[in-house]
Amino acid sequence: MSSINFLSFIATLVFSDRSIRSIDRFSIFILFGIEILDLINKNDFSRNLKVIVPWDDLKKEYYTEFNKVKSQYQIPGFRKGKVPENLVRKNLLHSIDTQFVDNYVNVYYRKGLEELKLVPINQGQITKVDFKENSNLEFEISFEVKPKIKLPKYKNKNKIKTQKYIA
Repeated sequence: MSSINFLSFIATLVFSDRSIRSIDRFSIFILFGIEILDLINKNDFSRNLKVIVPWDDLKKEYYTEFNKVKSQYQIPGFRKGKVPENLVRKNLLHSIDTQFVDNYVNVYYRKGLEELKLVPINQGQITKVDFKENSNLEFEISFEVKPKIKLPKYKNKNKIKTQKYIA
């Protein structure tokens, strides 16, 4: 059995069992999908999700975003959309990266939640983001889920006695 088939087999077993919520740390490498997920259970209700999206999967969307900004950019001496690429990179690269991260962190966060079959009860807090052109998009988000509450078996052994007063 090759390593690719073995890892996908293990992923299938874990996802079909739905025992992810009881594991303190869960890691899976989705080889045929988009991201690499790492789920850490802080306690019964807090989770920390780390997602790594390879550059090859982001390249098309990033350059679409870059060309969209480039076509609207205008500085004195150049017509709108005709500014050389090196000047666009020099002046706007940081804002393009920020806008791209802002748009696509939400997309891949939702995909990660769908893969792990988690339903957050609050808005996730981004704790770490790392992205530059020609590198992977890496981010961590902390969020909360409904905790599992197990009630003890209640038996009617204890009786409560009350006195009724008539007024």
